[in-house]
Parts: sequence; structure tokens; C-alpha cells
Amino acid sequence: MVFDKNILPLILFQYLPETTIFTALSMLLAGYKIRLKQVVIIGIIGALFAAVVKSQQPMPIVSTLCIAFFLIILFVIFYKLDVISASIATFLGVVVVGFVEAANYFFVTAATGITIQQAFEDLTLRLLFPLPEYIFLTVVILVCHKYNFSLINLRELKELSRKDHER
Repeated sequence: MVFDKNILPLILFQYLPETTIFTALSMLLAGYKIRLKQVVIIGIIGALFAAVVKSQQPMPIVSTLCIAFFLIILFVIFYKLDVISASIATFLGVVVVGFVEAANYFFVTAATGITIQQAFEDLTLRLLFPLPEYIFLTVVILVCHKYNFSLINLRELKELSRKDHER
């Protein structure tokens, strides 16, 4: 395993914010409350795992799947979710973050003329390129949290299921 000399800035300023934002967004979209301690722990562990996976330079979809499976495990451990709920939360996060990331690439490239390839070749550009995405997703997290918005409220579905079984 060969680590790039730029691995520490990537962990601190790309993988850590990305994983932390992903974790918070996934939990909210699945109807769970954000617990800051768990989100930060998952963010740190996930960022370190992402650094290891991405240092192997697999195809982007392979690295995304590896990281997603690892995050499912972390959701089960730290949020005490069952595997199905953790998988649904992760899937929701992957879909929403994927759409936002694609839009970010399109708009940043259109506005600046900087391509993704150019951004990956320069550390400063690589760290700045996803900044609009992180800001937008943080605003989405704050709005979802304030208005208790979720795409699928797994917590309520479980409570309804329990009540149905009690009858």
C-alpha cells in the first residue's frame, strides 16, 4: 500500500468532511436523529478507511461500494441499527450525495473551466473543488434537521411495525 505525500491534507480536508457530512445526511434522510459523537467517530474512522481504499486506486464505483459497505458496518456498530436500516440509510446517502456531487462537478467546471482531471492533479484544486458541494450539503443537513425532514422515516416505520405485531 503506497500512500501519497498529500494523504494528510486529503484525510483532513476531503475524506473527513465528506464522510462526516455523508453520515449526518444518511441518518437524517432515514429518519434518525444526528448524534454528534457517533457522527464524528464514524467520520474519522470512515475517512481513514477511505484513505486506505483510495490509495489502492480502484475504479471509482469499486471504492464507493467498499466505503459504503464499511459505513453500513459502522452504522450498525455506532448507531445500533439493524443491517437493513443501515443499508437503506447508506443507500439514501449515496444517491443524494451522488446527485449533488455530479451537479457540483458540472457547475464548478462550467463556472471555472477547471476539469475534474485538472482538479485531481493539483492538491489545492482537489481540496477546493468539492467545497460548494460540502456547503450545499451542510445547508441541506441543517434544513432537514430543523424541519425534521426525512425521505424514509425508518424509525417510525419500525414503531408502526411493532404496534401491528402487538395487535
